[in-house]
Amino acid sequence: MAAGLPVYKEGEKMDSNRIMALVVVGILVAAAAGGVYLYMNDSDDYDLSVVYLNKSGYETQMVANEKGFFGDAGVKIKNMTVTGSGADTVNALLAGSADIAATGEGPVASAIKNHGDKIVVLCNVNASTGGQVWVAGPHITTDFVLYDKTAENTDEVLASWEGAKADLGRILKLGVQKGATTESALKSWLEFMGINYSDFDASPAEGDIVQLVNVSANELVSIFALDGEKRRELDMMAASQPYPSNALERIDGSVKVGDNSDNDGYGISCYITTKDIYEKKSEVIFKFLNALKLATDYMQNEANEDECVSICKNIIGASDATVRAVFDIGEFRVSWDDEISAKTLYNTAQSKGFTKITLNQCIGACPQEVKDHIEGMYA
Repeated sequence: MAAGLPVYKEGEKMDSNRIMALVVVGILVAAAAGGVYLYMNDSDDYDLSVVYLNKSGYETQMVANEKGFFGDAGVKIKNMTVTGSGADTVNALLAGSADIAATGEGPVASAIKNHGDKIVVLCNVNASTGGQVWVAGPHITTDFVLYDKTAENTDEVLASWEGAKADLGRILKLGVQKGATTESALKSWLEFMGINYSDFDASPAEGDIVQLVNVSANELVSIFALDGEKRRELDMMAASQPYPSNALERIDGSVKVGDNSDNDGYGISCYITTKDIYEKKSEVIFKFLNALKLATDYMQNEANEDECVSICKNIIGASDATVRAVFDIGEFRVSWDDEISAKTLYNTAQSKGFTKITLNQCIGACPQEVKDHIEGMYA
């Protein structure tokens, strides 16, 4: 790790001023995380280093840390967080700054596309739907039609988006982070609804309703909340929680217009490593998986939900309602199954244009001995 990297003790509470100070004085780890800042706990005595985002989607890591489940499983963890998207955690892993990266299926698909079988998927800890959300700004006066699965009203949804474009007199600008899991989830949803879109930086074609604009997930809400030209003419935003809920709470008149549950799109929270690290550290990685099971079992128990929500909202800095919504839709369980985990990764790869990635490759990204260990934990 780069010398002079700002550190804080794991579990130590920091006010916003101190967090900002760390950001200002932090060392930029360009090679490790694509131009984001990297923070860690200050222990040099550890078995594995794990990098993840300090946001919704990584609740298992937070609960495992706070409840001491890693120690219970006999593994010492160095926790590292980055800002940006899951792609940044993968960058940190590939740069050698971490042993394991926690991320969504989008960055995993990109990693497999670029590095093939050098990428090892250890598990998925939360397969959920409805966590990727699209929000429209208050300046759009058109009433968007929400999708109704019973009515299968994709035509009405499409017509409302066409109406919004007509009312504005131009194509709808939709902010989403390129390369993030949300990008593939959004594109799948737009295609399901028959809504034509222009990809990032592409010239709009006749009939396109939406233009995708690349905006970092952690910047979306603040930009979306600005007025007029300062907003970069963003009419909509798409992101994973808690960003959509933050926008809906902060921006009067903003409305939810859809999410990935409409087309049964799943999001998965994955842990990945490299083949080299896996071969060198498989013994402690199995202990790490044991700790994740302790955490997910604890999170699945309704009697512990209030405590887990409190832990996560304090760490993330999100509202109680935002974090509780994640627990309401979450399926916290350590797994790598064919029907949800591997299929979600495969579908994501196809939506990103990675057509050479096969379903069998996604199934086999998790080594059989890891699957056997996971199965044994639940036997």
